[in-house]
Amino acid sequence: MASDKKREQYWRLLIDRQRTSGQTAVQFCKKAGVSTASFYTWKRKLNGEVATTGKKTHPGGKRKKEPPAQMASLVPVQVVADPSASDVPVEVHLPGAVMLRIGSGCEEQTLRVVLAALASQAPGDATRC
Repeated sequence: MASDKKREQYWRLLIDRQRTSGQTAVQFCKKAGVSTASFYTWKRKLNGEVATTGKKTHPGGKRKKEPPAQMASLVPVQVVADPSASDVPVEVHLPGAVMLRIGSGCEEQTLRVVLAALASQAPGDATRC
């Protein structure tokens, strides 16, 4: 028990020294040779600050008992495709500065015919299909 009181007194003093030092907690802890995580833990315990859960802490780190929260209910969700994504054409850059833009409504057979025609062209023959 006596060591708990000494530990609490040590951290109170350290926290007060940091407050008046003009240094950030990280700078102060580094210089003092203490863990920043321990510093913030003791600061919360001793100041009774509200923790990230929103519950008030008490000296000694114990939390108030609160009534159990109501369970969150799940709701059905329907995932749909982004309509704007289907409007974006696919671009294929081919040798000879040929660029082929393929829209969303392009049929596979049409694409095969166009690619075959492009493949049969002589290099450097930059005619449009």
